Amino acid sequence: MENYTNRLGTLKLAIDDFRNTLLFQSHETEDVFHKLIEKHPILLDVYGSCESKPKLHYPDGELSPIGKTYVEPDFIVSYADQSYKLVELERASKNVATKQGQPRAEVGQAAFQTAEWVHYIREHYNQIRTRYPGIHTKCKTSLIMSRSTQSSFNNVADINRYKEIIIQQYNVDEFLTYDDLFYRACTAYTVLTGLSPHGI
Repeated sequence: MENYTNRLGTLKLAIDDFRNTLLFQSHETEDVFHKLIEKHPILLDVYGSCESKPKLHYPDGELSPIGKTYVEPDFIVSYADQSYKLVELERASKNVATKQGQPRAEVGQAAFQTAEWVHYIREHYNQIRTRYPGIHTKCKTSLIMSRSTQSSFNNVADINRYKEIIIQQYNVDEFLTYDDLFYRACTAYTVLTGLSPHGI
């Protein structure tokens, strides 16, 4: 009962902080949201364990195809079943589409980073197998950027359909706006407050 109440309180505090960030700091760099999620990892995922900016190093003497010594997701979410989610954050203020309707360059750049991580895991699983067992077979990618209220779209339904196209074009598993992430947390809180611990 006490643990249930504590988790519920933690989620409520996280939602309040998230709401204030969206209202007053959504024009800032993605670092603002990174620090928010570091403080409240429950916002990113209720079920997983979140690790911030893990460095995945290439073996000594070897570089990535574009010369990097390591790759670094913004977050890796680890689940109890040894599955994982790799998360890339971009600015909330960035629009997803140009006036002509094509994805903006920032979308492609962010998606390329997720592809770099997947490529690293496939080529160098032995480097991280102790740290992330099974990540080479059970790993998803998530890209979070922009707002659902961005001016490129007439309504939320339009941007939701557009996100489906981005997922297909860039081969990412999940594409969310910061509003999507906020509403997910709110939904989780609503569901949890509707559960009676005495009935568990």
